Amino acid sequence: MQRWELLGLPVHRMGKGKRAVVVAFAEELDAWQHQAPRRMLDEIQNLKDEIAALKAEVQALKMQKKRAARASL
Repeated sequence: MQRWELLGLPVHRMGKGKRAVVVAFAEELDAWQHQAPRRMLDEIQNLKDEIAALKAEVQALKMQKKRAARASL
């Protein structure tokens, strides 16, 4: 896959293979561009949620470690 396809741009390959000509239609690019900020905000929120979940997991593991250390005394 090429960079523009990885970015989710609405491109179309004219033919088969990696060296096929790639085209994009102005209307599709305009629509993609208008949706990009919303997609970015959604991605940012997803990452924040994932960070919060990981922080909670780290906190739980720290508590578990403390309990295990107390139990071994």
